[in-house]
Amino acid sequence: MEYTYSVLWRNGGPKESEKIAWHIRRIKTDGSFYGEIRFDSPNPDKRLWAIVEGVIPDKDLCRCLEILDGFSVLPIDDVSREPTNGTSGVHYGVLRRWGKYSESVLDCPVLYNLGDENNSDKARLFIELIEIMEKEISKSHHKIGQEN
Repeated sequence: MEYTYSVLWRNGGPKESEKIAWHIRRIKTDGSFYGEIRFDSPNPDKRLWAIVEGVIPDKDLCRCLEILDGFSVLPIDDVSREPTNGTSGVHYGVLRRWGKYSESVLDCPVLYNLGDENNSDKARLFIELIEIMEKEISKSHHKIGQEN
């Protein structure tokens, strides 16, 4: 893999509901990742965030790297750019690709909205990547007052 990736993911309902969100700033080829997780709430007193870092286990890393490598060759436009489910432009997930030595985003191979996996192989792969990442990230949910 000649790229580094970052992932944004919103696990929850509409923009104004309570949810857990991630911003994983870097996923590296050795499986290490770091970023932030947060608990969003309409009630400002309940909002919390925490730093998260970890390593994707070897048993999942191979598949994770296959998925990311696949994104580097798939066309960008096969995932919808506009939500098809009435979410008013709120993307539930974004995958960004960074150059090997770049501080700027090369592109966004995936802008995911709920239901995209019904019509897009790329969206299905993105959901598989999220499921792999979630196994590790959910171990830090206690930092934001949420149980696994």
